Amino acid sequence: VVSRLLPSMERSDHRSFAEIGYRSAHLLGRNEHGITPHYHLDSDTTYDPDSVNDLLNTLETVIDTDWSKTETNPLQASATLGSAILPWWLVWTLIAVSIGLGLHRLYKNGIHIVSTLVALVSALGVGALASFPTLINVLPIDQQEVDVYRLYGLEPNGWWMGALFVIPIVVLLSGLIQYKGWLKGSAVGWFGLSALGLCIVDPILALPWAVGTLLSTVHPILGMTGVLYWLQPDILRELTTHGLLPPIMWGLLGILIFPALLSKPEES
Repeated sequence: VVSRLLPSMERSDHRSFAEIGYRSAHLLGRNEHGITPHYHLDSDTTYDPDSVNDLLNTLETVIDTDWSKTETNPLQASATLGSAILPWWLVWTLIAVSIGLGLHRLYKNGIHIVSTLVALVSALGVGALASFPTLINVLPIDQQEVDVYRLYGLEPNGWWMGALFVIPIVVLLSGLIQYKGWLKGSAVGWFGLSALGLCIVDPILALPWAVGTLLSTVHPILGMTGVLYWLQPDILRELTTHGLLPPIMWGLLGILIFPALLSKPEES
C-alpha cells in the first residue's frame, strides 16, 4: 500500500530499479520484534541457514512464475491472510457488500448529525487518553524500540508498549460509551461509509474496514476489527519510522473508532 501510494518514500536497494519502471520487490527478514536488529549495521555478522533456504525457495518461485500475464493495476490488488491469498475479486466483493450495507443502514436509520459529531469528538478524546501514558514516558522501553533507535534514531519512550496499551483502552472506553447508548446513529452505516472513502485511496486499505462493517451487524464494537488491525504495533512502527505518524500523534487514530460509539436508533 505504501509503495503504491507513496512511491517517493521507497528507500531500499530496489528503489532505483522501481523508479525507471522495472518490477521490483523488497524482501526483508524480521525477528520476533518485527524488525531485524542489525539491519544496515556493522554488527550484521551472522545468518540463519533456515532463512537462507526459505529465501532460496522464494526466489525460485519468483523465477518460475510467468509474470507476463500479471497486472499491476491497483484495482486488481489481492491481499494476504496468513499464508492464504485473497483474490482481488473477493477483496472487492467484501468491500462492495460492506459499502452497500452501510449506505442502506444510513438511508434507513438516518444520519443523526449531532450524535455523529459528538461521537467524532469523543473518539478523539478516547484516542488521546489511550496515548497519554506514552506521552509522559511511564511505560517500559521494549527491545523493539531499542532496535528502531539504532536504525532510525527514534527516541525510545515506551511508544512500542504504548501501541499494545492503546488497544484494550480504546475497546474498553468505546465499549462503555456504546453500552450506555448515549449517542444515536448507525455504526454499520458509518463503518460502511468509511470503507467507501478508504477504497477510493486503496482497496487493501479499505479491506479491514469492510470486514469490520460486516461484523458490526452483530454488534457495533465488533466493527472496530478494522481499526484494531491498523493499531497493531508493527503497522504503527511502519507509520512512525516513515515519518508519517509520530507516536505523539497516535491519539489522532482514535477518530477511526467513532462509528462504534453509536447505538442503533431502534435500540435507544
